[in-house]
Amino acid sequence: MQKQQGFSLIELLIVVGIIAALSAIAVPAYVNKQKIAEFNSGLASGRALLTRLDLYLDQNSGDSLSNFKTALGDAKNLGELATVEVSGPKDGEDDKGTELTVSFTKNSSINETVITFEKNELAWVCKYTTKETFEDGDIKGCKKA
Repeated sequence: MQKQQGFSLIELLIVVGIIAALSAIAVPAYVNKQKIAEFNSGLASGRALLTRLDLYLDQNSGDSLSNFKTALGDAKNLGELATVEVSGPKDGEDDKGTELTVSFTKNSSINETVITFEKNELAWVCKYTTKETFEDGDIKGCKKA
């Protein structure tokens, strides 16, 4: 009787099938986690800019938001993934109704997703619109509009 050398074709096909089945499960989960990570990155960046915006509004009451937009400079672009826009009341009005919007670009896996922070009487309120389907618990601290 001869000693077997290597693997048979059946054994190799079984291993390839197992790897294909595992990757069919893992790849969609990875893509979903990437989308959540990009969303949370935009959310965190927006919240960091809210701190700067609050300080600006406190120190420059009655000043227009266009000066804040100028002060933002490169912070308007969150890398290649998103852009930031600030809008709000006219000169001399209180800062209620001020909005900071984070819009994800074509370079992002969550293209056309928009996070909006709106200032009401008490605090900043976060809402988002997206064509993605996030599961409950994926997005914390921001409600779907």
